[in-house]
Amino acid sequence: MRQDTQDLPQIDLYRWLEGALDPSALAELAGGGGSSDRPSPPEPAFVRPDETSFIPALKARARRIAPIPALRRVVERVLEEASGGSLRRVELVFSPAWLAAAGGYEQAAAFEAVLSASAGADSGELSIGWIAAVPAEASASELETTIALCTRHRAAGMVAVSLQLDDVTIHRVDYRQAISGAKEAGLGVVLETSAVTTAASVADALESLMPDRVVEGSRVLADLRALSAVKASRATMLTCLTGGEGRVPDLPAMIQAGLQVVLITWAPGLMGTSMEMAYQLASESFGLSRESLKGLAMAAAQSSFMDRRPKRKLERELEAELFGFPAA
Repeated sequence: MRQDTQDLPQIDLYRWLEGALDPSALAELAGGGGSSDRPSPPEPAFVRPDETSFIPALKARARRIAPIPALRRVVERVLEEASGGSLRRVELVFSPAWLAAAGGYEQAAAFEAVLSASAGADSGELSIGWIAAVPAEASASELETTIALCTRHRAAGMVAVSLQLDDVTIHRVDYRQAISGAKEAGLGVVLETSAVTTAASVADALESLMPDRVVEGSRVLADLRALSAVKASRATMLTCLTGGEGRVPDLPAMIQAGLQVVLITWAPGLMGTSMEMAYQLASESFGLSRESLKGLAMAAAQSSFMDRRPKRKLERELEAELFGFPAA
């Protein structure tokens, strides 16, 4: 089955910049950037965060790469490693709030460093989009600030804002106006949940915010209201098959429930994941046929945050490659 999945085109719609590199590469790039760099402590070969430690693990990495020279090096290396293979499109996530807090600068400086390094990176024909993540504890005004910076940098590759969700903030802070402003500006909206976020909170957020995507929302299968809210919002479900504690979401059940599902790597440097591994696991653990895997690849293209013309071009290329449709 490995041979059957190797040649499938790959589209990764949610890959954390802070979690993209393996520990040795991160250690190499996080040091040696000048007097502002801090020594980088050793990190285990791979950290498979449990349900409560995933975000702290990413935040710890953000502190290591926060100095601007290190941040630029990390962006360049991540794009270099992503290019040249089967990956056609990658949408990378970074937290300007974490980086700014750790580096002692404004969020605007994080945007400038990431996007200027991205523009100068040797990424070949790889299509790239950037998503700004907003921490769960953010206020509505802090979310609006991040959205304004995303809007300012739309032409440089910013495509969406991702709101991390916890059970407290979603009921304490009214994000509706800010999210409405993001949509009006042409930005995508992602809701990132965790394995400890209740299905009721996911349903509340879906009903009030109507996001385009939900990350790791497989728990909605156990809650009829949450499942109905996903279908009503038409949100795409992004799932990592080796997420948290080695937990494997029930991919066939999500598909059979009528959800639009897309596979992601999430944080390959923390979890040891890859898109090829995701395809293999979908095939070997769940028995998905090659045609079903092609459908997952196509769903990823259709769910990408791309402008209409380049998105349609990518879709036509995949239609020709995967299904033999004539290229327009």
